[in-house]
Amino acid sequence: MVTVTLFKKDNCQGDSFIVAEDITDLKNTPVKHNASSMSLTSDSDKILLFQKTNYNGDAMFRNGIKQVTKMSSPSKGGKTGFGNTVSSARCTPFTINLFVNIIANDDGSFEGLRSSDEELETGGFDNFDSFIADIVESANNVWHNFLIHLEVSEIVLRKSSKLHDLKNELYPLLWKDWQKKGNANVYLVRGIHKASGICPPVGFGKGAVVSCETPTDIAREGDILAHELGHYFGISKHEEDSQNLMTKHSDPSAGILTDKQVEEAHKTLTKHIGRTSLRNE
Repeated sequence: MVTVTLFKKDNCQGDSFIVAEDITDLKNTPVKHNASSMSLTSDSDKILLFQKTNYNGDAMFRNGIKQVTKMSSPSKGGKTGFGNTVSSARCTPFTINLFVNIIANDDGSFEGLRSSDEELETGGFDNFDSFIADIVESANNVWHNFLIHLEVSEIVLRKSSKLHDLKNELYPLLWKDWQKKGNANVYLVRGIHKASGICPPVGFGKGAVVSCETPTDIAREGDILAHELGHYFGISKHEEDSQNLMTKHSDPSAGILTDKQVEEAHKTLTKHIGRTSLRNE
């Protein structure tokens, strides 16, 4: 249960409103669009505040037990630009659909996950559905904390030995034809030269590439997926904190994002022309 309270005045004073559900427009609440402070009273509290109605514009994310005594002041827990400009509030995750492309060898095989087409006719194995479900669940264990839910919309098998073990310069070929509008495009390959995953900056890349070198290590593969989707959502900078999801060589148990990183992701999903169609209610 969310226990976040917005106040019309600084220092958690004046008219108040408890955010018990998603609010597309705060105009008809006691604080209107003029919330000046906020109180979070539970470890499980998490909230996104937006400058515009319908969860648009710049975003401010806060979680855990804390008081924001002046919404527009970073030194008092707030964020510059959020003085009397809070128009909508979100406390449940947005859904992002994933279009998953499996890049197998020419014969349909993928080491550890799928037999060749010929072997499948005589009792081979295809473990991709369960593998993808497991790594997406692992990635969701991270992204749910930051109000994003990942949902697989479609899984498609592609056959290309050339792209199965990927050289860095070839990755743009993955999304030349293999992408789906309104989805985050994900590409699973066997290996990537000198990398575990690839996702170019938002303005240049159209997909997140994940190397499945250790398909039995679900935690590691889920971490790679979560990390590359972080780049896909607009978090460009790698962090030095080993527990931060966006560390270049993060621990599989890492799942921390700073408030600024979460805000960057949601701002990208709200405002960037290449990502605005991804967010679902």
